[in-house]
Amino acid sequence: MKPFRYTLLPVLILRQRQETQALEAYAHRLSARQRAADELTTVNQQVEAHTLHHRRVLTAGCTAGELEKLRGYHGRLEERRLVARNALLGTERAVSLSLKDLLMARQKREAMDQHRDQMRTQYDHNLNSEETKALDDLAGRYFRARTISQVEPQP
Repeated sequence: MKPFRYTLLPVLILRQRQETQALEAYAHRLSARQRAADELTTVNQQVEAHTLHHRRVLTAGCTAGELEKLRGYHGRLEERRLVARNALLGTERAVSLSLKDLLMARQKREAMDQHRDQMRTQYDHNLNSEETKALDDLAGRYFRARTISQVEPQP
């Protein structure tokens, strides 16, 4: 019997490649999300530090010009916080979509693996059946030849 050959191997390889690409895309999006989260944390820390500084300056006393500068800087920090928060939300959506793509690619690859396993099982079963038939045939020939030699008179 011919050796096992999976005829859909190119499709399986394609599915494996798609899964690998989806996994890489997911990893990139996760790292982008982490960078966005780090940026938001940094901005939040800056806002907190500036708020403390603002309170100290107010308690110590300051001019209207200094107060206006502090408020302006605080406003810019709040804008940065909003941008960082929106960036984080965007990357979280991208991670979610990327995870769905990864799961779909994995499911398709697993379906191909399962099909290949079924084909291999069927091949092995057929191979075992053929071997059993061949052994039965050999055993039958052996016993027939032995029976015939016992029946014939010996000179």
